[in-house]
Amino acid sequence: MESEEVEYQCSDCGASVQSDTEKCPNCGASLEDSFKEDQLTKIPIPSNPSDLSTIRSLLDENKIEYSIDQNSMGSVFGLPIGHPVNLWIRKDKIKVVNEIINSFFEQENVQIFDTESFIKEENKNDEKTDQLIGVHGWLLFFCITLIFLSPLINLVSIIPYLVEDYYFLKSYPLLELVTYADILLSLALLVFGIYVGIKIWTIRPNAIKVANSFLNVLLVYVIITSLLIFLFYSIYNIKFSTEIVGLIGNMIRETVYSVLYVFIWKLYLKNSVRVKNTFGG
Repeated sequence: MESEEVEYQCSDCGASVQSDTEKCPNCGASLEDSFKEDQLTKIPIPSNPSDLSTIRSLLDENKIEYSIDQNSMGSVFGLPIGHPVNLWIRKDKIKVVNEIINSFFEQENVQIFDTESFIKEENKNDEKTDQLIGVHGWLLFFCITLIFLSPLINLVSIIPYLVEDYYFLKSYPLLELVTYADILLSLALLVFGIYVGIKIWTIRPNAIKVANSFLNVLLVYVIITSLLIFLFYSIYNIKFSTEIVGLIGNMIRETVYSVLYVFIWKLYLKNSVRVKNTFGG
């Protein structure tokens, strides 16, 4: 890759010369000691043509040798204006140049660019963006709950539930029918959840949209199921024994957990920077 050519201003006549020029072709002034790279430092300045022109005029008036990278000038001529361009000066002139530029900025009420802060902020933003992308962190945990944890917990709880309440359900045929229908719907939701988890994990198109649909269906299912069970208890006029109160308490607790689960994950999918970076806004 070829090195960039940098133009300087002759301190005697102001003519533009290349960095490897030993003698000014316009006035004959010696430039041999002017352009050693280890004697130079750069200051980022605004690329606005008006501000840039004024700064150059001020430097010329004070006979300050300087240069502006040719590739940086693209920010002024051709590329969008707004990024700083590099002003190269001798290190022993940095205090004087800063005073000149700061004085101009104070008069124009323009924000001064801090080189180190600018670079650190850019690197920080890049690192942050790189970190918050992909299926990791809470997004990975969401996938694990859908694919592994929820199926395991629900399947383990269904069998004891049927065994313990088998004779109780036989006494109420309609409630038994609804219970079995509820179990089938629960299994269907588990399959749907596994599908959603795999879709997110493999970063498939519309994965977040499908995930929100799953959460909406889960919320409706939980609310309707709870209302139906209360309704059947009322229809059969079941007395609130210790066993029934315990069952209702468990049902209410599970309903609250499910509603919170839905709202927490919907808020996460909507506001997560990782989700936006991975699947788009």
